[in-house]
Amino acid sequence: MRAQPYLPTPRLANMLAWILLSSLLAGCHFMHEVGVSCPPRCFGMQLVGRDMNGVNFERANLNKSILSRSSFRLANLRYANLTEANLEGSNLIGADLSHATLIGANLKHALLIGANLNGANLSGANLHGAVLTGATFEQAELRAAVFDEARMINLNLEKVDLLGCSFIRADLRGSNLKGANLDGANFSKGLLWSVHLENAEIHGAIFDEAEVFGAVLDGADMSGAKLDNGFFEGSDMHKVNLTGASFRNASLTGVNLDDSILVNADLAGVFLAGASLKNVDLSNAHFVKVSKEKGKELLLTAQIQGADMSGVKLNKANLAGQSFDGVIMYNVDFRPAILKADYTINGISVTHKIDVGDVIYNKETQFSPEFLPDNFH
Repeated sequence: MRAQPYLPTPRLANMLAWILLSSLLAGCHFMHEVGVSCPPRCFGMQLVGRDMNGVNFERANLNKSILSRSSFRLANLRYANLTEANLEGSNLIGADLSHATLIGANLKHALLIGANLNGANLSGANLHGAVLTGATFEQAELRAAVFDEARMINLNLEKVDLLGCSFIRADLRGSNLKGANLDGANFSKGLLWSVHLENAEIHGAIFDEAEVFGAVLDGADMSGAKLDNGFFEGSDMHKVNLTGASFRNASLTGVNLDDSILVNADLAGVFLAGASLKNVDLSNAHFVKVSKEKGKELLLTAQIQGADMSGVKLNKANLAGQSFDGVIMYNVDFRPAILKADYTINGISVTHKIDVGDVIYNKETQFSPEFLPDNFH
């Protein structure tokens, strides 16, 4: 009779697997030791669902390692190489990741509450749905990182490089982004209540349906930004560069835009009721445009009732078809603007003119003889 091959019991098999794993990890010296230096065989290590709380991984090379759903609570990962590592769903609460390399790392739904990411490089990292409350990012590199649906309340990201980052549906309420580089960032449907964006670089950023209530953007450069469908009620946008920005259907009710630059801006459909636009440069701005809605073309104008536009510059601004009823226009010269134009709407050519019938003006306001207020004298 031939002898049957010996098959270990499930319990013994698990013990043998653990012994083998322990022998492989022994060369990595990371169990609560100082100065970790993993040998090459640690590349691509798999530590799924492990308890690594408080473990010392300083300078460990965990490039492309699979560490998902593991717990690194209070672990030391200073200067660790976690390039393209998979940390999805991992617990990194209070972990020290300062100066760590996390380029292209997967940190989806990771818990990074109170984590130290100062000086870390997270370029291209995916932090979709991550919780980052209380984390620190001083001098961190975050270019092209994904923060979609991440919880980032009250974070200090002052002067951090966030070029090309995605913040779709992210919660950034109360965060400090002063002087940050946010060129090309996408804030669509994000929560940016009371955020500080003073002097930030926000060229070409997207704010589609973003809630930016009560934010401070003084001195920010938002040239080419798309504020379409965004909500900016009560925000302070004093001295903001909005050259070439688009405001289609954006709500800026009560916003302070004094001394800002809106040259070549698309203002058709914007809501500016009660806003302050004193001394704003609106040269070449478009207040009126033909828009296609549900298959039909219509003339879209800006909603500016009750706005204060004293001292604005209107050189070559398209105002043909725009109403200025109830708008304060002290010290404004309408003459250099486009006051009458023909539009083709649904195949029909229609002439539209500026409406200044009930504009609020003073003796310094200059009108074209063809278009005068009803009470002009």
